[in-house]
Amino acid sequence: MRDEISKLKSTSKYPTSIVVNGINSLGVELAHSLIEQGGYVVLVDHQSEKAFEKLGELANSKLLTFVDFSAIAHLEDDLRRLDYIFYLGHQSTDLESEVSTQDFLEYSNYLNSVLNLGVKYEAKFLLTTSIRAHKIMMSGQEIDLNFDIDKRDKHTIYSEVEIQRYAESLVNEYSQKAKLNIRILRVGEVIGEGIDFNKNNTLDRLIFEAVRGENLQILGDGLEEEYYVHYLDGAYGILKAQFTPNTKNKIFSLSNQEAITTLSLAYKIQELEPRAGEIRFGKDKRSKGILRLYKPAPNLITIGWKAKVGFERALSQSIEQAYSYSSINSNDIGKNKKKADSSFSSKLKNFFFVAKNASDKDSEIEEENYGALSRLIAERKKHEMGRTGSIVIANDKLRSKVKKTRPESFFKKADRIIYNFFGKIKPDLGFLSKLSVWQFIFYLFIFTLGGLFYFFVFAPVLSLGKDIYFGNKNLSDTQQSFEEKNIGLAQESASKAANDFRSAEKTVENFGTFFDLIGQGDKYQSSLIAIKTAGSYSQGLSDSLNSILPIYEYFENFQDDVFYRPNSDSLLTAESRSDYTQYFEAIQLEQGELSDGINRMSSAIDLINKTDISFFPSQISTQIEEYIIGSQLVIDELERLETLGNYMPEILGYGESKTFLLLLHDNSRYNPAGGVVNSYALISFENGSLKIIQSNSISDLTLSFDKIDKKSLEQINLVAFTDVEEEEVTLEEFQLISDFRFFGSEIIPVFEKSLDTRIDGLISVNLDTLEALMGLQGGVTVDQINFDSSNLLSNVDLVLQDTGEESRRTEIISQLFALVLQNVFRSTGKDILELNSVLSNQLEQKDILLNIQNGGFQQVVKNNDWDGRTDKSSDFIRILGVSKIREFEQNRKPTLNVSVKVTLTNTLTTIKEVEIEPKNLQGLDYITICIPAGSVDLDFGDVNPLLYNQNFDSENECVSVKFNQIDKFTMSFKTFPFENTTGNSYNYSLSLQSNPGLDLVYDYEINFDSTLTPVEYNPSGLLQKDKLIYAGSLQGDLDLELKFEK
Repeated sequence: MRDEISKLKSTSKYPTSIVVNGINSLGVELAHSLIEQGGYVVLVDHQSEKAFEKLGELANSKLLTFVDFSAIAHLEDDLRRLDYIFYLGHQSTDLESEVSTQDFLEYSNYLNSVLNLGVKYEAKFLLTTSIRAHKIMMSGQEIDLNFDIDKRDKHTIYSEVEIQRYAESLVNEYSQKAKLNIRILRVGEVIGEGIDFNKNNTLDRLIFEAVRGENLQILGDGLEEEYYVHYLDGAYGILKAQFTPNTKNKIFSLSNQEAITTLSLAYKIQELEPRAGEIRFGKDKRSKGILRLYKPAPNLITIGWKAKVGFERALSQSIEQAYSYSSINSNDIGKNKKKADSSFSSKLKNFFFVAKNASDKDSEIEEENYGALSRLIAERKKHEMGRTGSIVIANDKLRSKVKKTRPESFFKKADRIIYNFFGKIKPDLGFLSKLSVWQFIFYLFIFTLGGLFYFFVFAPVLSLGKDIYFGNKNLSDTQQSFEEKNIGLAQESASKAANDFRSAEKTVENFGTFFDLIGQGDKYQSSLIAIKTAGSYSQGLSDSLNSILPIYEYFENFQDDVFYRPNSDSLLTAESRSDYTQYFEAIQLEQGELSDGINRMSSAIDLINKTDISFFPSQISTQIEEYIIGSQLVIDELERLETLGNYMPEILGYGESKTFLLLLHDNSRYNPAGGVVNSYALISFENGSLKIIQSNSISDLTLSFDKIDKKSLEQINLVAFTDVEEEEVTLEEFQLISDFRFFGSEIIPVFEKSLDTRIDGLISVNLDTLEALMGLQGGVTVDQINFDSSNLLSNVDLVLQDTGEESRRTEIISQLFALVLQNVFRSTGKDILELNSVLSNQLEQKDILLNIQNGGFQQVVKNNDWDGRTDKSSDFIRILGVSKIREFEQNRKPTLNVSVKVTLTNTLTTIKEVEIEPKNLQGLDYITICIPAGSVDLDFGDVNPLLYNQNFDSENECVSVKFNQIDKFTMSFKTFPFENTTGNSYNYSLSLQSNPGLDLVYDYEINFDSTLTPVEYNPSGLLQKDKLIYAGSLQGDLDLELKFEK
């Protein structure tokens, strides 16, 4: 066995399988198939002469190791690879025979050891049990074995049925608790060539009675059903179940699909075997019958398996096999055979279960001497006893492995190791006695030189290459895991990368003197810096990922108890009772580490950008540049998560509940506030739990603007074509406010009064935001129409069916809003990175605007311009469209064509020309253009003064233009000079702004006087001599920062 075990150390290049209890026709065929497919098989069973005979030609295969059960202890130590385990537990000489508690315990310990082996190697595990055993268990017969009234012993007695039931339970438990990949097959009676006969088996007994020329004895009424399978089909089915992906953690039946009654079986044997006598019925000695209505587990045909050997052919092979165990020749039909009574009356009596005479013992069938069958059964029992003994030995060896060895002192241990070492090499050093002194010195010198070269040159270079390779690989794995949102695995890979690069750094430091000697000190320093920065970046990444784990844990555990109820008072309701305090405590604790980690990563990137890597091979230089680009993306994502982590506790009500008002603006019905308010949602958080959510159409709410702020009224009249009085303000007029700070500050008290609740902040979104969220999370269905990111407005038209009814349109969009919100809360744990990215983009494009009433997050909103402020630059052009709701023919996104030409003169004044052509803007009422207050030389061309109106305040000068009689509008004006900032350099900023949700198709041209030279400009544009050109489609604002010299 030692030679067999030693073969296991060379199996790592083969898919390796263990077949337990494999010395039978099914197990041998299974091993043969696995080897044919290029696998290595370890066959585990009791070793005996008969066992090796069963193996046949497989015994000499280089891809098979046959070991005794007791080798399990060696398998755990010597296996280099294990992919599959086949535990054949369906065989039994007698399912109802008693099994001692000790034997049951030994069996369970052995199965447990094999399962642990599967867990250790993450192998796929397949267990076979018997359909008949499960059938007996379902009929309750195993209960009789333990507690029957006639039993003398009242303690628990086990049976083979109990063992098979326990095996299924234990395997399922490993699946649930140890995540072992398992499947269970309940196998029918195996028939065909090479099977092992069993006199307790009805089929085997009937076959032997037939070949002996005796009457076929049926116990009971003959209606008991059994399932059968040919051993070749069985082997194929086991492989199919093991290698098919969708069988994990499932139970199947492996048998021919149709069950066969004992009576049908007897008739079929009579048909196939001429020696068979008449069918006789006798009393069944079992106290209870087998379960009649038995439903087996799903058959393997559900995964594509199909029996290829028909039952009749398989039965014929079993009969032929019986002849090989019998001394009777198949040609001696009728010889030495007692003639059976074949009269019609006898057959009729037998069919209707009529007794032969009044004596009870004449109605019972006495056990007879089966000759060859008895010898076969004896051999099989001997093999089973050998199995049991081997399992006991195996368990003893496993127990001895965990016993603690007697402690040794350091000197005793060192003495034993040295003694063993020299004892092993003594035979190999005999050649030294044949060397002269000088030869010995010469060889010693060569050996020493080689050793020095290996330890100081070859080994360090090899180690350096290994560390750099694995460092890069682990960094790549980190990025992949980060993208897959597996933060724990990403952090582990980043930590490994940091360790690899630190090890590489220590190796490179040892070569400093060598590079100085050969005059390559600069390249050495650049190489060292590159490795150091890689290590520093990896460590910073590891620390950062570890710090954001609580954020992900919160979202992964967030309970999405949000329900859409279209027929209730609110379209959305929430029923959350969770408390997430522990996550917010961890988030606040880790924020400092996250900031340090990001700073460390950014410093590493800055340093590598300043390092000369031009002498590196082009492949390595390209890889470093790709890493820099990818790393910056990771840093950007981590910075967004840092911002999220800094203010998550405050926003989500940690310590104090927070309530937010969400307004959905229909930006296809455009106005300066971002679109007509369509619907609203009220959301309240307490310690991270969603306590309240209420969503409805705005038409379901009564809003009062009786106490509007004077400054807000000025904002309304700045844009209104005709002046609005305070008492005339409704929601329609209120939406003329273009500065979201004023809009939010005034609208929040209005909703607080109407909803009778405190509101801590306002979140404004529009239809573009809904489309972006549907693009991430999938579409929603309203009125049996599927809405997604590509068809929102067109499908609104489809639902309306050209009726154009505005109230119905409002209702549809409010339902869309509620369903999208529900999806956001339900998918937060899965899409947090993508959701964070989408929301960040929407904030940059002004499709989402925020107005926070208090707290630290209020300052973050202001610093990032998320509050829709319009005073970012002293020089601006703000273009605002106002629509007529009732003049829309169809739903589509509003766009406006704008051309802006700016000339910077040598006196540092600016001359601007603005041309507006609203040819793609349906439903237009008028357009308002606002410019800085104090602008001079305003010229509106030849436009009729009745078509435009001018309004002023301390910061703005606005002109509103009706387009009912003109196709385009052109205006020009001048602004005051701007001042010198630093020496001969001048800074100039100009902001091009529009309604939130209104797309500008713009053409933007800046001309410089010949005395002015542009030095820096952001964003980048097309510079042509004294002209800077921008063009494109604008969502949000275009903020130009320009530096030039005179």
